[in-house]
Amino acid sequence: MLIKTFRWSADTCRLDRRAKRMIFIAKIFHTKEHYERLIDPKRKRKELRRQVAEWMKRAEHDLSVGEDLAKRSWYPDACFFAQQAAEKALKAFLRSRGAVIRGHRIEDLLEHSARCGLP
Repeated sequence: MLIKTFRWSADTCRLDRRAKRMIFIAKIFHTKEHYERLIDPKRKRKELRRQVAEWMKRAEHDLSVGEDLAKRSWYPDACFFAQQAAEKALKAFLRSRGAVIRGHRIEDLLEHSARCGLP
């Protein structure tokens, strides 16, 4: 039987014996959801904040690159980086709401963001 390996290990989570057994069972049945339930909620929130900060950092970087390119009259490249900045900022918002992010279309991200509370 093939056992799927997840990113986290039981040792890094400092889990008790029962939790380690549940992780082993979750690995066998390929269910990441069972495994994620065992992680400390504070650790989940910290990871979520880190992801949101990373998305915003990337968005700000892309926006500054786009502005620099626009100053040099490289408009197609500037538009590309502006689109990337908008996409990453929307993804940061969606992650902050706990949404699972898939896709790259701005229209889809805006629609999903509106459902999550973006005015």
